[in-house]
Amino acid sequence: MTKNAFSAPRASEGIAPPSSSHDLLSVSTVTENRVLNGRAEPLGTINDVLVDMEHGRVAYAVMASGGFMGVAERFFALPWNALKLDVERKCFMLDADKSIFENAPVFDKEHWPESPDRQWHERIHTHYHARPYWQ
Repeated sequence: MTKNAFSAPRASEGIAPPSSSHDLLSVSTVTENRVLNGRAEPLGTINDVLVDMEHGRVAYAVMASGGFMGVAERFFALPWNALKLDVERKCFMLDADKSIFENAPVFDKEHWPESPDRQWHERIHTHYHARPYWQ
């Protein structure tokens, strides 16, 4: 059974349900969910989540896009606060046209950002018109 952000955790998983079934999500339920834009165009799939360990905050969702069966996929760090959970469509929404990815900061499976500097973070947030998570 594939877990996603829209399947409620079972009691046997040791997770007490929050007041709303979508207030708390484990990272494993977020991955593999689709990302759509306002026109319901598919943009990609959540591949991972990046956490700012110093501040204890979710910073980015890593979206995989393009390629075929994992080959030639491109990865985009999307500011977490730029995504909206759409329970009805069972996906995450990003207020962006597909063209925004033509010149977006990108990385591949073999070259993830290891220790990005402040400019990298600012460039990501500016590109997606999102408020930096540290503010």
